Amino acid sequence: MPTLPSLLLCLASYWAAGGEDEADRARLLAGVPFLEQRGVPGTVLVFGPSAFAVLTANPRPEAVVAAARFGEGRVLAVAHEGYLAAEALARRESGASRLFHNALGWLAPRVETPRVGYIDTHRKPATLGEADVLVSLDTSDLDEETLAAIRQFVAQGGGLICAVCPWGFEQVNAARGRTLREHLPQNKVLAPMGLVFAQGYAEASEERGFAAAASRPEEAHAGRAFEDILAGKEGASSRSYLVERAIDCLPREDPLLWPRLAESLGTLDAAKAPRPSRPLGASAALDRLRVSWFSRSWRDLPPDKVLAAPGADEFPGSVPAGANRVERSLILDAATRGWQGVGLYLAAGDTLEIRADAVEGWSVRVGCHTDLLWHHEEWQRWPDVSHSVSLAAGLTRVATPFGGTIYFEADRAERAPLEARLSGAVPAPRFVLGDSAGAGRWVGERTAPAPWAELEGRNIVLSVPSPAIRGLEDPAPLIEWWDGVVRSHCDLAAVSPPACRERIVPDAQISAGYMHSGYPIMCHLDMVTPAGGALPPLLDVAALAREGNWGLLHELGHNRQRGEWSFAGTGEVTCNLFTLYTSQTMAGIEPWTHPWLEAQKPAGREHLKKGAPFADWKDHPGVALISYAQLQKEFGWGPFIQVFGEYERLAPEERPRSDQGKIDQWLCRMSRAVRHDLRPFFRAWGIPLGEEVRSDHGLDLLPEWLPDFAEL
Repeated sequence: MPTLPSLLLCLASYWAAGGEDEADRARLLAGVPFLEQRGVPGTVLVFGPSAFAVLTANPRPEAVVAAARFGEGRVLAVAHEGYLAAEALARRESGASRLFHNALGWLAPRVETPRVGYIDTHRKPATLGEADVLVSLDTSDLDEETLAAIRQFVAQGGGLICAVCPWGFEQVNAARGRTLREHLPQNKVLAPMGLVFAQGYAEASEERGFAAAASRPEEAHAGRAFEDILAGKEGASSRSYLVERAIDCLPREDPLLWPRLAESLGTLDAAKAPRPSRPLGASAALDRLRVSWFSRSWRDLPPDKVLAAPGADEFPGSVPAGANRVERSLILDAATRGWQGVGLYLAAGDTLEIRADAVEGWSVRVGCHTDLLWHHEEWQRWPDVSHSVSLAAGLTRVATPFGGTIYFEADRAERAPLEARLSGAVPAPRFVLGDSAGAGRWVGERTAPAPWAELEGRNIVLSVPSPAIRGLEDPAPLIEWWDGVVRSHCDLAAVSPPACRERIVPDAQISAGYMHSGYPIMCHLDMVTPAGGALPPLLDVAALAREGNWGLLHELGHNRQRGEWSFAGTGEVTCNLFTLYTSQTMAGIEPWTHPWLEAQKPAGREHLKKGAPFADWKDHPGVALISYAQLQKEFGWGPFIQVFGEYERLAPEERPRSDQGKIDQWLCRMSRAVRHDLRPFFRAWGIPLGEEVRSDHGLDLLPEWLPDFAEL
């Protein structure tokens, strides 16, 4: 087996791929013009001196298939286990089958007919010698003895194939706190060989899959990319994402690339930290990598060693010097779903101490800004500023470089209540609707020193910068209005308000768009920034009750949307049924004359003049919404509520899955609800109908309906 010094000596070869790699790659890909798309493959990080990419994704050349030499042996890593499934290998002419058979010859070059064995939790180290090539698909735990035996098997001349979908492992194991870096057994085996399965999804280079001709393996090596960046090589910064993957996925004990990263990235110039007043752009590749390094490495420190990050004073914000750290007792019910705020804020670099006994299933989160920004070309704040850890019985100590509002969350409603004693945090402004004692304290609490405040209703919670609420005398009418919005959305959807309250969180920068749905719903700080002395849009209840807020009602609508009645092209359309409905119920705006819809009508007229091509209808959400609004104008909201309720009661096997099935079922259900045959209406808008609907004799019994298109 190679020794550590001998491996470190190989680092000089990082920036120069050898001819041996090319010859090995050619042998593995002989007769493999492309590898079929099977599911959504993940990625393999290539970083060792004897490791190389075989096939890469597009447009970013991250490895989907990679290989390495290790001692006397060889290894192949494939980022989806589906490529080694029996049905994939049974098709002799498929890329997967040819790659597998090529790999057997490359992995065991001294054996004419290699013996193949499968390694899993049931196969013991003593049995490894029965095979020339081992195949590992199972991601169950393997003990250290077995892992060491597999590495030795390869070093002594054996072959190994590992096939794993890394993002799938992450999804399944996230709730258990298991990560690719620390818990995926294949990564524990592969890391000393210069390969690990990494985060992310691989995008195929063509419709058929991953084409060998379109692969750029020479650009997929993280170690070489890093050396090129350090050397200031032209264009090298475009590959910094590979180094970011390495920072995130490499185990701490890696002897190959990790020491080099630590040496070069361990010191961050405070002036280069990302902040709203001085964003960090993509051209500053080394500084961005130092940010990535800091973001990863602080999590490995004990809480008392965590320091405030430069720029955290600007966002999320700073706690005033001299603010008192307090102690507080709390009792929380697990039946309250989602994040439970407690009116406390942890300052950047401070340590929160939580003392509790019955903590199973409970976690603590610091910071409500959960959007990750790694993919952005410009960072206006640190890319990852929220931190969550599971509570430990007895004492849990938590610190972050960014600070944030403190929340607790139970993973299941059946968990025991959390009784805890907290110390080390500062008070934060907090208003809870319906808490009579809290309402009386608001005048004092709104001046609490934390930079972020929370206004909590029965159905929604607003997280806002504290300066925005300092002058808010009585939050009750505001939060009652927002509570009413959620109830209104749920009334249309024919569901009860969600057990987990909705959340709206403004941020200096969000992961996508101007706003986005989810938990929490994210928007920009302009929603909580006063203009010209007026209250900001999120908090101005008078303006909300008069005008609504299209963007936020739209995002809340996404959270009520259902896939069964939203076919392709309507993802940004059916959510706006809730926008129109609630604009009417909460702001008195008639749907058909809503200013946003009025602005779409000229495009609707042009669309009909062109013959109503369905592809254009799907590409223009405003035009598509007009057709839904015509139904509402004629028949009211009752049929929508009725039909949405019918969908809620459907058994899983009755729910449509294909786009045509969704169109047809929606047409039939709405036709019965409005007691009119809507097929002429659908045809007028160019929406295609399935054969069964076209010949549905039940619909023939209903009177046909078309709107007055002159009203457009």
